[in-house]
Amino acid sequence: MAALTLNPFNPDLAAQVLSWLTSFQESVMWCGRRQFPLAPDDLLTWHIDPDVHPYLLIQAGTPIAYGEIHLHTDAQEAELLHLLVAPQHRDQGTASTLVHQLLATLHTGEISEVVARIPPHNATARHVLEKQGFVRMPTSREEERNQWEAAPFEWYVYALAAHM
Repeated sequence: MAALTLNPFNPDLAAQVLSWLTSFQESVMWCGRRQFPLAPDDLLTWHIDPDVHPYLLIQAGTPIAYGEIHLHTDAQEAELLHLLVAPQHRDQGTASTLVHQLLATLHTGEISEVVARIPPHNATARHVLEKQGFVRMPTSREEERNQWEAAPFEWYVYALAAHM
C-alpha cells in the first residue's frame, strides 16, 4: 500500500468526496441531512466556521477519505466530524488511519480531549473509534450532550493528553 498523507481539504474536490456517499441512508447516517445526493455547497458551508478544519487522506495523489476537526479551544475539546471513506477503500483500515492522523494534528495544552458522536446503529464507526482508543462517555454526560440533539447519539471520548 502506498503511503497515506493527511492534507488540508481542497474545496475543488467537494463533488468527488460527496460521490462517495452511495445511498440516501448513507447520506443521512453521515451528516443527518435527509437529502441525496448532496451538493458541493452543502459540504462547503460547514467550512465557513473558522474552528472547523477539514482534511483529506491522500494515497498516491488520490483522495481516499475525508474528515473534519471542530475545535472548541475554550473547552479544551475537539470533535471529529463527517468521517467518510471512498467506497473502494472501505474495510481496509482506512478509517482507522484517518482517525489516527486527525488525532496527530491536535496539540496537548490547547486540547485535552477529543469527542465523536455516532448514530447508535453504526457498528463500523463504533469499532473504528474503539480501535483508536476512544471510550464511550458515561451515561450522564452522554444524556447531557444529547439534550441538544434532534436524535440521540452514542458519544465517545479520547483523552488526548494521556496518549501524546
